[in-house]
Amino acid sequence: MMLPPAREEEYGTEHLGRIGGFSLHAGVWVLGFVRWYNTEHRHSAIKFVTPNQRHSGQDVEILENRKRVYAAAKERNPNRWSGETRNWERPEKVWLNPDKEDPPATEKLKEVA
Repeated sequence: MMLPPAREEEYGTEHLGRIGGFSLHAGVWVLGFVRWYNTEHRHSAIKFVTPNQRHSGQDVEILENRKRVYAAAKERNPNRWSGETRNWERPEKVWLNPDKEDPPATEKLKEVA
């Protein structure tokens, strides 16, 4: 983005690192964030694996291993758990923004009344 000379004096030369008003620094930050989000951050909705592990199918082995580790730990020290261990079953479907579920039957009855 080029500014007229008068504006260049007012704003300095910082605009030279900008592409269409989008700073190169911001773009680098976004790319780094996306890499971290997909390859390092473990998401609770997909049982604490990364999106890349989920997409590549690596999560199947990871979750099976976690099930074995938790079962062995519970067997060694059952007093540590008041109930079942964490559910490490692989979710079949995952949505980024799931649709709201249908209202409970009681809500539907209220609407009719």
